This record gives sequence, C-alpha cells and structure tokens, in this order.
Amino acid sequence: MGMKIIRLSDAAFVGDDGQEVLGMYVYLVPNGNVGQPERIFLSEKKMEDIAYKPVVGDVVFVFRGRGGSVVDMIKA
Repeated sequence: MGMKIIRLSDAAFVGDDGQEVLGMYVYLVPNGNVGQPERIFLSEKKMEDIAYKPVVGDVVFVFRGRGGSVVDMIKA
C-alpha cells in the first residue's frame, strides 16, 4: 500500500561529525488517511540519488535499507 505525502518541511542539523546536514522532512500517512503520520528525513544527497522529488498530495512507495533508512522513493 502506498503512502500519501501530507507535508514537506526544510530541515537542517549538525551531525555527529560536526558537519551541517541539510535536507527535508517528508510527512506521510497510509493511502486512505488512516493512522498516525510518519516523518522521514531525506538529506540533500539522498534527494540527488533518487529520481522522484516529493510533492504534497502524491502517493508514493518508500523503500528502506536494513537499518531502516530510506534508499528509494517512487511515485505510485
């Protein structure tokens, strides 16, 4: 089942190595708007690596790696 993007917000923080990390938070709910929103972080580097660019209202599939981090996102 896809996830619907309900909000995007810019984000920045200082990583463990002292470097600033820039990116965005993507807020998702299961398609059908049932359940608690989920927030995922996409760094600017990750956004360069994936072909899809998040847009509010789109339904997407999120693919995660072993550690739970986002490895890809595609429009449904």
